[in-house]
Order: sequence, then C-alpha cells, then structure tokens
Amino acid sequence: NHLNSAITSIHEQGHIFGLQDYYDYSDDGQSVRNYVGGADMQSHNVFDWNSFSKLSVGWTKPIVVDGSQNSTTVTLRPASATGDCLLVPTPGTWNGSAFDEYILIELFARVGNNVKDLRNWGNLAQGGIRLYHVDARVYGYNSGGGEYSAGEGGSIVDNVKSSDYNYHVIGANNSYDASAYMSVPGFDNFKLLTLIQEGGEDTFGSDLIIKRHSLYQDDLFMTGDTFTFSAYNNFFLKKSSNAMAMNDGTAFPYTINFDYVSATEARVTVEKN
Repeated sequence: NHLNSAITSIHEQGHIFGLQDYYDYSDDGQSVRNYVGGADMQSHNVFDWNSFSKLSVGWTKPIVVDGSQNSTTVTLRPASATGDCLLVPTPGTWNGSAFDEYILIELFARVGNNVKDLRNWGNLAQGGIRLYHVDARVYGYNSGGGEYSAGEGGSIVDNVKSSDYNYHVIGANNSYDASAYMSVPGFDNFKLLTLIQEGGEDTFGSDLIIKRHSLYQDDLFMTGDTFTFSAYNNFFLKKSSNAMAMNDGTAFPYTINFDYVSATEARVTVEKN
C-alpha cells in the first residue's frame, strides 16, 4: 500500500526488528513532544536510522570510552556512511550492549540515507554532532503484565542470556505518559532516547505548541562546543528540570569537547573532570 515511497515500510520494518517509536503517544497521540526532534526514521519516517537503532540490531559497533584514560580523543566519520559512533558510559557501568544507559555521539551529515531529507528539511545546513542520552536498560519479570505493561516485582537485567526472569522488556520509552506506550514499574520518568539540544533549552520536551519541536542546526554540537552533565541535566528526566545524576544514580564524570566538526569528520575529546 506504499507505492509512492518506501519510508513507511522501512519504519515498520524497524518495529519487526524490535525498535520502538521515538515519538510521543501521550494524549491519544496528540502530544507535540518529540524527544528526538522528529528527525529520525522511527519518529517521522525521515533520515537514516540513528546510531542507537543500529546498535540495537547489531548493524554497527561503537567506539567506547572505558574510563581507563584521563583524556581520550577520537575521530568520527559520518554515521550514515560508516556507522561510526562514540559511546560514553559512566565508568564501570556499561554491560557491553546497546541495552544500557550512556551518552551516544554521532556525526550527522548529508551523505547516504540522509541526503534527501537533509536537503528538504531546512535549517540544518551540512549537519553536525547529534548527542543523545540513551536509557535502554532492560527490565525482567516473571508474571503479570500484558501487551502494554510489565509485571510487578521484577528488576533491571544486565544480561538477558543469564537472567532468571521469564520475560524481558526495555524499561523506558519516549512517551511522556509512559503508560500510553508501555508501562514498566520504576521507569515512568525516564526517556529511552533523548537528543540533547546544544542550545540548552529542552524545546523538544515541551508541551507548548509555540515551542520548537523539530531539529534545527542550533541543536547540533559544532566546533568549540562542550557538553557537561551539569550544564544539560534538564534533559535527563521527563518530569524534572534538575536531574542530579544519570537515571541509574551514577555521576557522569566527563567533559566532552568538540574540537573540530565538519561535514566529513569530527574530533571529539572526552576528559575526566
């Protein structure tokens, strides 16, 4: 039924592979919130899959900051052409999979599957760095729940293969009212995938129609920009503007410096505070 374009079929194939929708199901689907700014195949049927989606299905492997060095500099090529991405967890917490909590960085550029939509989207120039907070921790449980809810009495699982639970589900989702998509005990206030806007104001997560809810150039990190948790902690919870730690309760100890960002490469330095 999609003779004029493949985009809907591609989006739905993402669900077959296990990806969630990244838009907001709240208010019977009328919510204006969109924590990824709409610019994603699993949001508005546009652009390439982001790096979290590709990590989830095993299509790419990240460069990982393991905390063993005080300063680490890496070079990233455009994600849509190479799969390059940088994963920065709190030291000692990463379980080695996409299904955990971390910062994820990719160079978003006009190549590959991004060419058409970057040309037509407007206000994105040649692109820049997209910086995400990912909370894809898995919740395990034994009984109860249903198609749109998980059972009580479960807990977070680091390794599904060695888990004693019968059922497993990603705890967080991108609906402000989590129960509108999937209700999981303890995860109501957490977002699955958040594009952190460089300007510092969380317009994507606002319920006000007058706020901007689509990705602009000003949301991308460029040469000379810096990320610290304290400067952007208002992006980390659905219902609070003052998160004190990552969702798992650990402190994020890094400053991320964007030394150089162009349409073809980016140099990123991660330093311990």
